[in-house]
This record gives sequence, structure tokens and C-alpha cells, in this order.
Amino acid sequence: MSNNQEKINEIRQTFSPKIRFGDLKKPAEKHSEIESSAFYELIEKLTSEWKPSVQDKYESKWGHFYLPIDREGVMICTAVNIFLSYKKIYYVTFTDFSRYGGAAVDKGTNEVPEDYALIFDEISRFTPFMKDYGNELAEELYPLLLAFGTHKAKIYSLYLRADFKRGRRKYSRSV
Repeated sequence: MSNNQEKINEIRQTFSPKIRFGDLKKPAEKHSEIESSAFYELIEKLTSEWKPSVQDKYESKWGHFYLPIDREGVMICTAVNIFLSYKKIYYVTFTDFSRYGGAAVDKGTNEVPEDYALIFDEISRFTPFMKDYGNELAEELYPLLLAFGTHKAKIYSLYLRADFKRGRRKYSRSV
């Protein structure tokens, strides 16, 4: 076992997510419009630490944020995408749960919703691990049951190659 693999297993055992899988469905499947300057600044601070995955003159997209969640006692991650539109409105999406859910965040006087405050607190707690271990950590903690589209194909092909190299015939992934 590689040194990184040992550290990833240690992270999985010591990091305890505060969000359970079932608790994430409500904010992820419902579209919310949030007008909160504090929440806007929280997202702005988080995204300022990372280079956008895609950027053009109309929008910027950060597609490399992962939210650690507890699913039946096992830590897994789900992808969280953040877009900044040309209108300077942030969009937070949970594409693993719903293509239409998430939140549109603009500056305003409202408070940060409790569920989104917890979600972004967890993303912020997990970000240092992603900076250290990157794709290797995401591939280990991102279950194939949540993945779909090109992301699923990419991760699935990685596991097929790894299993093929090890001489295995089954290509299943737990969780």
C-alpha cells in the first residue's frame, strides 16, 4: 500500500462528516434563491483559493469541490459545483442528487441558511485534504453509485484499469 493510500485510509477513519446522506437531499433537490451578503462572501472566499475549472467572459465554474458526507457509517464525498455568472450571482449545484436543485446566491440582508452554512463549513474543513491529495482522494471517496455522466466514466475507467492490472475479474465498487 502506498504512503498516500495509507494517509487516505487514515483520513477516512478520522474525519467524521457532520452531514448524513439523507440530510443532504432537501437542500440538494430544492432550488433556493438566497440573498445573503455573508453567504455570498463565504462562497467568494472559498472560490478565491482555487483556479476555476472553466472560465470565459460570461461565467466561471469551479467543479472540484467535494462535500464529505456520512452514508451508513462510511465517509463518502459528493461533488459540489459553483458557478459565478456574468451578473455576479453564484450558483451552487449538487449534480449527484438533482440537475435542478441547489441555490442562487446574491448579496442581500438575509441570514445564511443553516443547512447551507453547514454544507460550506464541511467543504471548508475538507478542502485542505483535497489540496494535499487531490484526485486520488476524490477517486477513493467518490462512490460510483452517485456518479453519472463523464465523471462516472472517468472514475469507472480508472478502476477498470487498476483492477485489470491486479488481475481481478470483478469491477464493482462498494458504498
